[in-house]
Amino acid sequence: MRFAHEAHIPAVGRTAKAHPWLPGPHAHALWRRGHPRTPGEGPNPAQRLTLTVRPHSLPKAARLRQPGEFRAVFESRRSFAGRYFQVFARRNGLGMARLGLVVSRKVAPRAVDRNYAKRIAREVFRQRRASLGAEDIVVRLKRAIPRAEGIAAQQELAALMERIAPCRAS
Repeated sequence: MRFAHEAHIPAVGRTAKAHPWLPGPHAHALWRRGHPRTPGEGPNPAQRLTLTVRPHSLPKAARLRQPGEFRAVFESRRSFAGRYFQVFARRNGLGMARLGLVVSRKVAPRAVDRNYAKRIAREVFRQRRASLGAEDIVVRLKRAIPRAEGIAAQQELAALMERIAPCRAS
């Protein structure tokens, strides 16, 4: 039924429920305030927060983040290329290796493919970080990596990073 004006709305509406689900004196008898709660309800007991150290993570200090840092590595002109990746390297005075990633949308249009390439690069870098010394390394994706070629891409990038290690003396 539709009413065009409030004058046509009946004054008598639905009757109130016998046991409304509202807090207060008119609440349902089974759910009044003193009723014990089931284990899944109510606030949880306080628990201690513990900081876990992730040994396999890549800290922010091990990443290139500023455009000037990337520019300095590109200007050093020391690079090695493979089928999927091109690696640029430059010595730094920090005493540790840092990683920068360049994965363009033109090379890998799908975000899934770009993220896959970045995961591969970070993992290979993390595994070889100690052997790289004080180097700033930029890894550029040359072409999208098919899922079937993931292992080959990892091996290629590992070989490119190994080529950086002997060049540390220069």
